[in-house]
Amino acid sequence: MHQDQSKSFYVGTSKILHFLNPELFIIVDSNAARAYRAAWQLPFRNTTQPGYSAELYVECMNREKVDISDYGVDKFRNLEPNTPITRIYDKLTFVTGSE
Repeated sequence: MHQDQSKSFYVGTSKILHFLNPELFIIVDSNAARAYRAAWQLPFRNTTQPGYSAELYVECMNREKVDISDYGVDKFRNLEPNTPITRIYDKLTFVTGSE
């Protein structure tokens, strides 16, 4: 089923979920989508509407888990102490995707 992306609220939803539980949920915006596309070859488009979906959001969360686990949870937390680990990850994907 084709869904009209202009009526979707994927980025806003990811921000609300992150606000409700910043230890669990990541933010997936256009910068993060570019980072996931480059690092993991996820099928986001390089446009203002990259093709968000619930399935891609879950896949991004799975890839986040792999990245953090591979790097080391303690090393990741030490990047910015007292900041939720998913917030640290969000900052890194934002910077990566905006370059």
